[in-house]
Amino acid sequence: MTIRTRLTVTQTMIGAVVIALCVVAIDVARLASDLARMPAQHVGAFGHIHDLLDGVAQSNKDLDDIVKGEDDLGELAEEMTHARTALATIRADARDPLALVLLADVESNFAEFVRQQAEVLAVVEAGQLARAKELAFTVGEDYYEHRFRPAIERLEQHAIDVTEALRDDGAARARTSLLAAILLVLIGVVGTAIGTVIVYRIQRRLTALASTAAELGANVQQARSKDVTARDELGDLGRSFNRMADEVSLMLESTAAAEALASELALAVRMQQALLPPAPRVAGLDIAGAMAAATEVGGDYYDVLPLRDGAWIAIGDVSGHGFNTGIVTLLAQSAIASVTRARPDAEPGDVLRIVNDVLHDLVRVRLGLRDHMTVTLLRYRDDGTVQFAGAHQEIVVRAADGSSRTIETTGPWLAVLPDISKHLVAGRFQLAPGETMVLFTDGVVEARAEDGQMFGLDRLIATVTALPPDASAQTVRDAVFARVRVAAPRLDDDATILAIRRLEETTATRIAS
Repeated sequence: MTIRTRLTVTQTMIGAVVIALCVVAIDVARLASDLARMPAQHVGAFGHIHDLLDGVAQSNKDLDDIVKGEDDLGELAEEMTHARTALATIRADARDPLALVLLADVESNFAEFVRQQAEVLAVVEAGQLARAKELAFTVGEDYYEHRFRPAIERLEQHAIDVTEALRDDGAARARTSLLAAILLVLIGVVGTAIGTVIVYRIQRRLTALASTAAELGANVQQARSKDVTARDELGDLGRSFNRMADEVSLMLESTAAAEALASELALAVRMQQALLPPAPRVAGLDIAGAMAAATEVGGDYYDVLPLRDGAWIAIGDVSGHGFNTGIVTLLAQSAIASVTRARPDAEPGDVLRIVNDVLHDLVRVRLGLRDHMTVTLLRYRDDGTVQFAGAHQEIVVRAADGSSRTIETTGPWLAVLPDISKHLVAGRFQLAPGETMVLFTDGVVEARAEDGQMFGLDRLIATVTALPPDASAQTVRDAVFARVRVAAPRLDDDATILAIRRLEETTATRIAS
């Protein structure tokens, strides 16, 4: 399984766990809301039912007192108003059909109770107290106790039944949600563990490769990578290390001790040249690049990694020269190639952050080197969009009409800080058909004439803009190098030119076909 597949599987698992946990959280929140509303609603209903019952009971007592001449109509009117308010509140809270039927029965009995009270009061007002006492007794003992009160109790019992059913349903849903949450937590733990194992294995393999790279300079005859069985990018790199070490061992065995230093430099040169793409081909682009080393082993690096919808393009410079520089360049190239292949749709800044993590750990911590690297990483898409991040030289873009513009690149150096996330600066521009993008290293603009005058950015731009509008990438590259050799032949540092011309639509279509 390739590194890209492993990272994709890990991301899928983590995404699935996050989505599932969100679903559970929504369900638990809904359940909590239901359970929170249920007690308030039904406890309130019980209170209104009791208020209605108390109001009617008290009004019945007040009616008896009025018949006996012990009370006035004010107390009775107040209790009946209280009872009517409670009845109206119960009517507003009623929800299910059975509650409405039971409430209709209560309202009917209440209306009859009010009518009979009015009849008793009319008899009292007529002065027929004996008749009024008989009617009041009938209202209290017969109608209130045997008809109205049972109707109220039936309504109250229904409210109790509904409350208990909701409570049981809420408890069952809570248990189900708890079990689902426990299951998803277990899935999350397993997914996190698998992701951790994958990341740990990749880091361990990169560390092993870095240790092998460090051992090559000290004991090339014995240093070998053990990571040669995996069929992925790191396995390919481990096998390449071993092949390179085998070739170097054979070379050392047949070379005199006096030639050891020259052999080491030759190995570094081979390593550096092997990193450069021999003939990069990207649909819709015309690409030409070259590097001139100031010493046997330089620190310049560039790469073009084609994709289905464009390419990753990198150019940079490792500080210093010599064998250590070649090692750092190899580590940087391997890290950038691995991360961009595993995450082709990542932002350039995210790729550089991961590459810096690897380089800082391997170069500064494990190898104990003080080298650093400046690099600009670009993500070209076939619609002409170019995203970039990382600090290096300016990007020169020559338009089809011969005009030019420069694009600044800013950001941190790699392998200096353990974390560069806060310092990364992203950029974007559009490369139109017919436009040429020129990437270069400091060795070009800092090349010197005999009088010490540097070639400079202005001469580079003038050389590019002076070419014909349809000049190919190779023509641009050759023209710049020829101009540097004439105006400033002394190279104080490695000089690299990478010219990338976006073809016209018709030309790109013809090449693709």
